[in-house]
Amino acid sequence: VIHRRSRYSSEQFNEHISLLCNMEGARLLNALKPEHPTLYSIFRVHAPPLEKRLLQLRSNINELVEARSLSSQWQWHQGVPIHDYVNSLPQEESKEATQAPLRQVIQRMILLTNRASLFDDEPGSHHALGVDLYARFSSPMREMVGIFLHKELLEALGLAKSPQTQTDAAFQQQIVEQANAARKLQKKLEQEARLFAIDEMLRADLDLPIEQRPVREGTIMGMRGGKIYVSIDGFGTDIKLYTEDLSQYYQTQYSVDKQTAGPSPSDSSLARSENGTESKDPPAPVFVTADRLALQTLKYEDKKRRFVLVPIITN
Repeated sequence: VIHRRSRYSSEQFNEHISLLCNMEGARLLNALKPEHPTLYSIFRVHAPPLEKRLLQLRSNINELVEARSLSSQWQWHQGVPIHDYVNSLPQEESKEATQAPLRQVIQRMILLTNRASLFDDEPGSHHALGVDLYARFSSPMREMVGIFLHKELLEALGLAKSPQTQTDAAFQQQIVEQANAARKLQKKLEQEARLFAIDEMLRADLDLPIEQRPVREGTIMGMRGGKIYVSIDGFGTDIKLYTEDLSQYYQTQYSVDKQTAGPSPSDSSLARSENGTESKDPPAPVFVTADRLALQTLKYEDKKRRFVLVPIITN
């Protein structure tokens, strides 16, 4: 059973201690290397976002501002550092911010702009943490990288000796390769975990008549291609709405344009029956990023491994 709980303060303290250990360990590795040529280090390197992705991010943010008719305070102007922009956004108690969780949506856009971090045998900065050097010492019980770096650092400090120094260089390269491969595997496992969590939440809905199925509220976090990403309140992962499903449900062709999804201009926004008269089905709505929605489970498609949900705008 998956449920949500508040985080303990001890968990947050542990995160900060872990970061400090990894930063200090990386600093020691780099400082000791000139005097210990047999010290084989592994660093966690995170390159900054590509310039073209930052340009796209600015465009996406400003498109959101335009689509929601927000004030210029929400725009990210050229030349303003991204952290200054985020700090300048209206707080939650402001009138605009309470209409929709805009800050959360914008922070999500920023997160998706980042590149993936990698393990590397050469030192490099970690952009997301804002530090010059970073390694992994805090999880040696479950990571080859942590076990190897503890061994190397203990040897360099004269606290341990290794009879297999000649094999360390080969181990270093193998561990870097396997650690990066493990990260890719982790993403696959996370995707399966998300599908499992969604199934746990929605599967029982299908046993109920459509009019009795739960209605769950959420927020549109973004759009890409034919997908609309919705964050369900109190749930830890996104639900995807597909424009092809919306097209079938509302009997009109849906498409995504910037931060808006809606019927194509050439199509009628009203569903029509077979004889061409207007039906009593609801008109096809337009969805904008940061809209609040109410979703109801319609069906499950086995071949595509996805639930089809019916969206309703609540404000």
